[in-house]
Amino acid sequence: MIKVTANFFSYIKFETGLDSLEVSVEDEATISDLIDTLESKYGEKLMRFIKNRDKNKYISIFIIDNKRCEPSQALSSGDVVMVMPTVAGG
Repeated sequence: MIKVTANFFSYIKFETGLDSLEVSVEDEATISDLIDTLESKYGEKLMRFIKNRDKNKYISIFIIDNKRCEPSQALSSGDVVMVMPTVAGG
């Protein structure tokens, strides 16, 4: 098992009350695995800001070491994953 940290920003943080979570995931885990772990603990309260259930697509972006990452990105022990909502405007 490795430990990673998920940091939440913007309306994800404000709507859920979650700021930062340290999470244990399996060795060789990906961002997608991290999100599945968070889903099992926090359910729809958190997932409605991260994943579109109807289309099974992510609606947030993930950043590690100032680089945008795909959900398939492998995680390393000590990684800090920033979970940010996409921005919309008009």
